[in-house]
Amino acid sequence: MTLDTYHVLGESLRATCAFFWISTYLLIIRRGTKDRLSAMPMAAFALNICWEGIFSFVFMPDDPKVTLAWGTCFFLDAVILVQVFRFGRDDFEHPGVRTHWTPILLVALVSAFMVLMGFTVQFGDRLGWFTGFLQNLLMSVLFIAMLLRRNSVRGQSLYIALGKFLGTFVAFLLSIHWSPAFGTAVVDHQLRGPTPMPAMIPWVYPLIFVFDVLYIWLVYKQSRAEGIDPWRRL
Repeated sequence: MTLDTYHVLGESLRATCAFFWISTYLLIIRRGTKDRLSAMPMAAFALNICWEGIFSFVFMPDDPKVTLAWGTCFFLDAVILVQVFRFGRDDFEHPGVRTHWTPILLVALVSAFMVLMGFTVQFGDRLGWFTGFLQNLLMSVLFIAMLLRRNSVRGQSLYIALGKFLGTFVAFLLSIHWSPAFGTAVVDHQLRGPTPMPAMIPWVYPLIFVFDVLYIWLVYKQSRAEGIDPWRRL
């Protein structure tokens, strides 16, 4: 395969990954608005918005297309932040959580930012590639926990579950040949040449895959149990 073919394939996978994630965010915003309930677990959201803020504006991409994709995700996360702030307390019965929701959310955001920045500075992950997969693993578990805790598909849909799965799956396909050199200070989003997948990703992604498929199945099953056609619920 020629270098030009690698480049075109890499750009196509990157655009597809952005499409699935942006679509998922839009569906999350829609579902949260309709159900007046946060459609993303608070801890997952805190990591998400901090990751996109850090790797869009602190360690700025050297490719405008990446800046546009991640910046769009950050903007959509800002909309989700409003929903988490407004509706998040209603997701918990504990009076302390409901009363102190604003400082709890603030602590979550500060903690997520500090952890992601600490990892990035320590290990030189200036493209956010490794923190991205690690936080996706946590996000996959948290979505399952949210569904089981609520025992309801309120704030959730099969299409959100499928979007999460497909977005991360395409990112995994991209990582096979275009993974950045771990621990380097070089920030290169240009896909100039194929690079091998780092050893960490084949260990982490299978877990994400299993949890995402489980979440899809649980959302489908719970929707049916509530008499909802999962394919007609956006």
